[in-house]
Amino acid sequence: MGDMNIERFKRVDNSTIVEEWEGTSLTYWKSVGKAFLQNKAAIITATILLIIIAMTIFYPMVSKYSYLQQDYKIKNLKPSMEHFFGTDAWGSDVFAGVWQGARTSLILGILIAFINLVVGMIYGGICSYHGGLTDDILMRIIEILTNIPLIVVIILVNLILGRSVFTFVIALTISGWCNVANLIRGQFIQQKEQEYILAAKALGASTSRIISKHLMRNVISIAIVTITLEIPNVILLESTLSFIGFGSSLLSWGSLFFNASFSLHFYPNVVFLPALVISITIICFNILGDALRDAFNPHEVVLKKQ
Repeated sequence: MGDMNIERFKRVDNSTIVEEWEGTSLTYWKSVGKAFLQNKAAIITATILLIIIAMTIFYPMVSKYSYLQQDYKIKNLKPSMEHFFGTDAWGSDVFAGVWQGARTSLILGILIAFINLVVGMIYGGICSYHGGLTDDILMRIIEILTNIPLIVVIILVNLILGRSVFTFVIALTISGWCNVANLIRGQFIQQKEQEYILAAKALGASTSRIISKHLMRNVISIAIVTITLEIPNVILLESTLSFIGFGSSLLSWGSLFFNASFSLHFYPNVVFLPALVISITIICFNILGDALRDAFNPHEVVLKKQ
């Protein structure tokens, strides 16, 4: 230290060593949006879904044909520019029926998926937050509900309440939320041990506030992906149940299949063309859900590629 020459050291002005950042700071949601827009498959499927939703909303308004309008003079016509999917044995325009039925199927799919998501998030949040005996009792209830065959639940509800849209929604939500509750419970268990939850408890935050303001907010990405993947499952289930006579009382994709099934051997277009639209819709929802899951979890995508 005694041999150190002070003249060898120079005072540096702090303003000359400011590091320049060439780029933009992205928030979490902006980074998710950027990752989603970079996925070409997601953009294509989202565009197709928007077209399907637009056709569902507007085509029945502008079409000169209605599926409920029957004209035996034009029954069993092949696809043409006048009737894109042809007509059925009652002279109803199948293309118009597809979009009229889509209204019921899509609305029911979104409504039931949303109800299952909300109930599952609340139930899963209560299970994971309290733990212990409360968690054990509530999880046993889920196990009981999931082990009851769905067709038995639907038949019992139809016998008690009669066949209607309300009955159908009740039947599909009695146990439909259980899988969502299991998923949300697992995510909440991971989150509740974080330091910010312990800090909220120390500050005296109530249980409802911690679940709604902290836990729910941190699993919103999982909720978005869940409802996107739940909608096609409900649509497919609704179509299947309506086809066998246990669906809603309104015109839907399932009831359209039921009406067309009698002509399958002789006029397959009345079944296969609507089935193509339904298949495209379900596939698009599934691809969109996978794309959203990848956008919300970019680290998992990198690990998969490695």
